Amino acid sequence: MSSLSAVFFSVIIPTFNREDFISRAIDSVLCQDFENFELIVVDDGSTDRTRELLEQYNDERIRYFYKANGGVSSARNLGLQHARGQYVTFIDSDDYIAQGFLKDAYSFLSKGDIECLFYAGVAIQKTKEIKVPLFWAKASGDQEYVGRGLFIDFCLYLGNSWGCGKFFKNSAIQEHHLQFCEEISYGEDLMFVLSFLAFAQNSFVRNKNYYYCDIRYESLSRSQISKKDHIENLLKGYEKLRKLLIGQQKEELLFFLNTIYADHIFSRYCSLGALCSRGGNWEKKCMALFQDRNQDVSSFERKIRQRVVGINSRRAMILLAEGFRFCVVLASYLPDSIRKGIKSFIKKVKIA
Repeated sequence: MSSLSAVFFSVIIPTFNREDFISRAIDSVLCQDFENFELIVVDDGSTDRTRELLEQYNDERIRYFYKANGGVSSARNLGLQHARGQYVTFIDSDDYIAQGFLKDAYSFLSKGDIECLFYAGVAIQKTKEIKVPLFWAKASGDQEYVGRGLFIDFCLYLGNSWGCGKFFKNSAIQEHHLQFCEEISYGEDLMFVLSFLAFAQNSFVRNKNYYYCDIRYESLSRSQISKKDHIENLLKGYEKLRKLLIGQQKEELLFFLNTIYADHIFSRYCSLGALCSRGGNWEKKCMALFQDRNQDVSSFERKIRQRVVGINSRRAMILLAEGFRFCVVLASYLPDSIRKGIKSFIKKVKIA
């Protein structure tokens, strides 16, 4: 990787055949009221007018790299290899950032040894804009984290898994040899974020919306792939992260890792019944994930188990015995009557 220089931010934009949007992304960076940055555009083998559009810019802060098509992860990794800034952030080529984003980030990152800074965001749909929170399962304001606190909260409360809208310390990326996994085409953002958080000692989350994710059209990092590929990619990412944590003697984080991957696999993409009915080795892999999760039970989960009383349904009792998050994850495939009972129970549970 390149040695770091006086540049504060390296903004990396991977792109592939986005001639209709790439200028908007680039302009949103160049017009920022903070100027100490480099803009790295990695062209992942575009066959449209992308190169021609880039050549029209006369700005020494832009660094353009062309490569054979290899996917968004390979494009981002090439950008990381050439990044000279103290902090790195990513923008998808059909997204953009609002004025003040870099200046606001600098105001936090320049004060101390913060290794990563995460922002909330906005998703642009066809008819409306939706605010994307820092955590999907809890309200959050600005907050500083020490040690592995953000890794834990990110997993327990379903952190926004975008690789964009976040700032990562470049020296930490180099020190721990972090990069985007090129073996998967879905869940690579989540994998990179969690890999970074596993090592981070000082983190900060900022409840401001500067990053605009345009989901009206297919993005380089949001390719249209099947649910089957979604699940297989998530499982592969999970297995790699699990090996990383064990190899780094961070087994205490396995419970939380299992929690967020269980939620992504079951609650967002399929019910357990639909998953098992497809055959193959999905059932074995997914249930092994939960078996691992059981072996990594924390005091948090044991407190929940002690409060499992008054539930008539044996099936619901079994699910509750697997822990608070397990119930939430699998609630989607339970009958309405049992699901309502679980929700009612969860509202009554209070952790001492």
